[in-house]
Amino acid sequence: MVRTEISSFQAVLLMLASTGLINHVIIIPMILQKIGRDSWISVFLAAAVALLWSPLLVLICKRLRQRSLVVWFRERYGKAVAGALGGLISLYLLAVSAMTLKSMLAWTKTSYMTLTPTIALLILFLILCFSNSFAGIQSIGATGGILVPFVIVFGFFVMLGNEHQKNYHQLLPFLENGWSPVFKGIFYAGAGFAELLNVLLIQHHVKKPVGWKLFLLLVFCFMGLTLGPLTGAVAEFGAFEAAEQRFPAYEEWRLLFIGRYVEHVDFLSIYQWLVGAFLRISLSMYLIPDVLLIQKTRKRLVVLLLSYAAIGAFVLLPLNDMTYLSVMTTYGIPGLTAGLWIFSLVLAVLIFVRRKQREA
Repeated sequence: MVRTEISSFQAVLLMLASTGLINHVIIIPMILQKIGRDSWISVFLAAAVALLWSPLLVLICKRLRQRSLVVWFRERYGKAVAGALGGLISLYLLAVSAMTLKSMLAWTKTSYMTLTPTIALLILFLILCFSNSFAGIQSIGATGGILVPFVIVFGFFVMLGNEHQKNYHQLLPFLENGWSPVFKGIFYAGAGFAELLNVLLIQHHVKKPVGWKLFLLLVFCFMGLTLGPLTGAVAEFGAFEAAEQRFPAYEEWRLLFIGRYVEHVDFLSIYQWLVGAFLRISLSMYLIPDVLLIQKTRKRLVVLLLSYAAIGAFVLLPLNDMTYLSVMTTYGIPGLTAGLWIFSLVLAVLIFVRRKQREA
């Protein structure tokens, strides 16, 4: 296969933008509703699990030796197994993209473009994402390298700008409902950490071999991306009010002002949201023909068009936002976390068993 490359720095920025969206925005209302005040403890526990899990991913990357995961399986298990693996990963990428698109449009419609038809927003955004996906990993890496640093700067801006409005005593008392809810919260807080598995899907496009430093950096960044808005929401609004909000991270932007004359800087959150969704969908969709080992331009075009049509059709289903949130909270996010962890263990067993057989 022809190998196109991005730098390790671009890979980190893409992971921060892509997975950062689920950590920073999507899971926070869910974990606040289910766990409440002690949600932040679940984040620390999920990070600890991720630290224990990361060495397994590092070992898998070393075994792959910068080969595509699906290509490695095709060479050692045959086309049938590789095809099944590629199909399973494609379904996961479609689900991730559809979830992201649904959440982004729901927020857009409820916050700043309430009268704009959903179909108009959908078509415009999908055209932008499709263009980036079709252009390839280098285009996605370049756009991430340009756009994501501003997302990071704006994140620190809102965090520090609202510091005077935070009352961290609202995080007390600790463990008011015991450990049971906190342990359940790991399956919500762990959703973003579980997406460390996505590194396996892009590692063959990174110039230098992916090592433990990259995984360690991502774990701590993901933890910060979740803890910041989560503890901020509780400290600013209180646990009960924060749990009632659909997008607590956005509500934190609405509190921010600069002096007496500069208010309503929440338009910067629009940039953060759109960049995260744009890169998350662009990257996920690009990876679909990649894991299906489709190289010809025309076939890639067809697969991408069908994939974008599928997620567009999902968003247009008559499913209201609160029903969607309830389904994702009860089944979607916990299922995603457990599924990715189990999938990584199965991958590891298949990779290490085949290696021992070859050595024997």
